Amino acid sequence: MQIRLVFVPVLSVLVSGFLVGCGGDQPAPVSSTGTGTTPSAPTAPTAPDGSPAAAPTFSGAPSFSAPTVGSSSGTPVSSAETPDAVVKQFLAAIEKNEYERIWDLLPKSYQTQINELFQEFGEEVDAELWDKSFNMMNRYVSTMLAKEEMVYQTPEMQEQLNTLKSSAAMMGAGTVDWLTVEKLRRLSDPANKISILFINSEFSSTQKLKSFDGRVFFAKTISPVAENLHKLVELIVEEASQVEELKSNVQVQMFLQQADIGKFFDGINVSVKTQQEESAVVVIKAMGTPTEFSMVKVEGKWIPQSLAGMFSLSMGMAKAQIPMMAQQVNMMKDRILPALDEVEPLIAAVQKAKTQEEFNVAYTEMNSQAPQIVANSLGMPGLSAMLGAGAVKVSPVTIEVNSDISDAQLGELIKQLEGLTDVPDKAISLPRRSGTNLTIEMTPVINAQKFADSITFTKSVEYDATRRTIVLELEPPTEPETTESAEPEKP
Repeated sequence: MQIRLVFVPVLSVLVSGFLVGCGGDQPAPVSSTGTGTTPSAPTAPTAPDGSPAAAPTFSGAPSFSAPTVGSSSGTPVSSAETPDAVVKQFLAAIEKNEYERIWDLLPKSYQTQINELFQEFGEEVDAELWDKSFNMMNRYVSTMLAKEEMVYQTPEMQEQLNTLKSSAAMMGAGTVDWLTVEKLRRLSDPANKISILFINSEFSSTQKLKSFDGRVFFAKTISPVAENLHKLVELIVEEASQVEELKSNVQVQMFLQQADIGKFFDGINVSVKTQQEESAVVVIKAMGTPTEFSMVKVEGKWIPQSLAGMFSLSMGMAKAQIPMMAQQVNMMKDRILPALDEVEPLIAAVQKAKTQEEFNVAYTEMNSQAPQIVANSLGMPGLSAMLGAGAVKVSPVTIEVNSDISDAQLGELIKQLEGLTDVPDKAISLPRRSGTNLTIEMTPVINAQKFADSITFTKSVEYDATRRTIVLELEPPTEPETTESAEPEKP
């Protein structure tokens, strides 16, 4: 949906206010040489023992659901009396992938205002449109994961794998024979789980929005997403470290070093430089570089001064835009609901496919049609190319017949060829004669080589992969047997 996500600045304020902790009239960062810089915030932290954090698992057939965590789960972080204790609690929450602890560090009024913002949107937005959109996304992703084995065998995925190999080779990764479907599946697992987490988040229905709880959202969505991001980084590092072609690649080796997020937390030190009743300056020394920033006390809780300065403005802007944003979404109802009705049978066909051949056809049709349907419903026809990037469109195979045949023989030939297509009862044939030349365009045929190999009732079959053309030479028609009449007997 084409909406202005005013919620994104609100959520970014919560985390970035703690992560950055710099802004406004606070002191500039310092180092031992007087020119230090603020260390980059970790995006995929490790667990306390340095091992990968356990990602949420999804078993069985769809639909999938995110881990259930209530607002009373765990023990909320108590209000620390010193500003350095708050910073240490924040860093511990990042390191342990327990982002709900960041929520616990916020003043009560901040939590209430954020919850009310999402709840108001849940009341304003059209329930049928919002809920059906998320249900369709859930159904699509769940179907793709349930039929993952078939997805990786489609021509689309094979083509994407070849493209990926070519790109990797151009970047100096060698012959990239190490890049296999199995490795792609392993690396895509955390990303798939992240998709499921968002699709089942507190945004996924108007009922959830109306009772939005920020702590539940951080616990159910943000924390496990961080775990899976960490897992993805670890898998990339692990796989890359085993490839000989990558060991001599300088860029890859630099990435592997930077990807070790655990080093960020090693030896980190937090101290208070100055403290008064309602303000303080805290120094964080990470990776040898000290950085200081200001903190203030709000409702008895120490928070970064930058967060206190940004929060009211961001919340005010977001709250003012809620009615307009909901109205923009609701105005698209008459276009989006019919589009979802068009997409539904495409997904259903993928779900019902039992053989790889049936799945290939349904998958290709969905990838070629759904992006255009969605783009048109949003009034953005140009978006279809982006949504359908990498998809192989259903294109006909061209059959050239190097034999003179009658219309009756042509009809029989087409009937035989249609029986070999991916979906015989939906086959479409377009014969064209030009002088003595005869061509037939036939669809649906995804694997043209396989289609050509299945033609066994002609004299010869040649497949030209470059032109996606099959050249046929037919058996000469059988001449009917004739019996010569005997000479009449002479009287």
